[in-house]
Amino acid sequence: MRAIIFLIFLIGYCHATCRLRNKDLPCRCVDDTLRCTCLTPQSIDLTSADIENKKDVTSIQIRGCIVKHVNSSLFIDYAEELTNLELIACQIDNVDKNSFAEIKKLQNLFLSNHHGVIEMEFPLLPKRDCPKDDFDSHISVTIYYSSISTFDQDQLICVDELDLSHNDFSKGFPKIDKLSNLIFLQCDNCKLEFVPMQIPNTILRVSFENNLIANITSAHRIPSFTNVEMLSFANNRITYIATDAFYSIHTKTIGDEKIEIDFTNNRIRFLEQSVFYYMAGNELGQGEIEVNLSQNPIECSCYMQWILSLKQDMPHVSIKGECLSPPVLNSRALNSLKVSDFNNLPHCTVSPLFLPHTPRSQKVAFMLVALTSVTGTILLFAAIRHWNKMNRKRKRKYRKLDAAGAQIDNSIYVVGDEENLHVTDTYM
Repeated sequence: MRAIIFLIFLIGYCHATCRLRNKDLPCRCVDDTLRCTCLTPQSIDLTSADIENKKDVTSIQIRGCIVKHVNSSLFIDYAEELTNLELIACQIDNVDKNSFAEIKKLQNLFLSNHHGVIEMEFPLLPKRDCPKDDFDSHISVTIYYSSISTFDQDQLICVDELDLSHNDFSKGFPKIDKLSNLIFLQCDNCKLEFVPMQIPNTILRVSFENNLIANITSAHRIPSFTNVEMLSFANNRITYIATDAFYSIHTKTIGDEKIEIDFTNNRIRFLEQSVFYYMAGNELGQGEIEVNLSQNPIECSCYMQWILSLKQDMPHVSIKGECLSPPVLNSRALNSLKVSDFNNLPHCTVSPLFLPHTPRSQKVAFMLVALTSVTGTILLFAAIRHWNKMNRKRKRKYRKLDAAGAQIDNSIYVVGDEENLHVTDTYM
């Protein structure tokens, strides 16, 4: 009985396993996966491959080989059950737009060029319904080193993971805001100078690492994400983060989840307290917000004393990073700074507003007093400026009157002899 069961299993296993008869191809079959690895540049042609059970192949992995022209004929024999297609570090000259349109069950597409740029438009993907709950209908797409500059968003509606790293988007990132199923976007090493704005708000994870982003301004702030979990801007050139950079982030369903915002290895020297207030106070629920500022030249001057009350004022926000200067605070963790550290700095006294154990009511009262003082100073300055302005106007008026009087005096002259004198005025 056991022998019969084993024989049935063996027959089924052999039927589900592809068999490669070509000895000259650097390929092998592993179960239902066809793997081709070229240790030295070698051209391969899958159309001439003598493979048994091609229709049972669900995965094709080609690495380091020469595939000059990618078109639909290469994969037509495998299109029935193929779900995974990877051409990694290959030498690809161009990709036909219709190369993958007939692979009905495609779930993962990976194209990566080893040398040069792949001349291609974004390929057409198989048309099918892709409800949010049906993850088997979604497609993950990775394309490196290509000439892609625009997308037909209607063709990408089923894409839930999109990796476009190592493509040149210095002239602008294409619109992808209609990709309602997209939850992961990676665009590292893409020469981006600004944060792309046309991104779907349902996305969960975004990576813009190793780009040329210098500032996150109000005009190019973080898009309106609703359920974001991770934002990475590591290894850029960021020096400035606008106060409202994170104003558009709403996470109504975050619960106890954690949001990670990574600014590792940038050029940030100063931090605005209001940036973190926007993070903590904009419908972010009770979820933790972790901001990584490691490897930034942060100056822990007296201006940074607000960080002392961070845990009390914004308990859901944690900041990871170290001070670079002044020398006495070099390499000190931001979350370990104490009141004495700032009081020991030259010309620095910690304000009661930022003392970590000052009750919130006292802080509010102090802020009102400070606001009143500032308002009074502004009003006094405005009154002095108005008085000076009116005084200048009066002086100009008097100068004009004096000038007119001088003209009148100069226009009077005498007519007649010494015995019969009378005065004539030219203005009379």
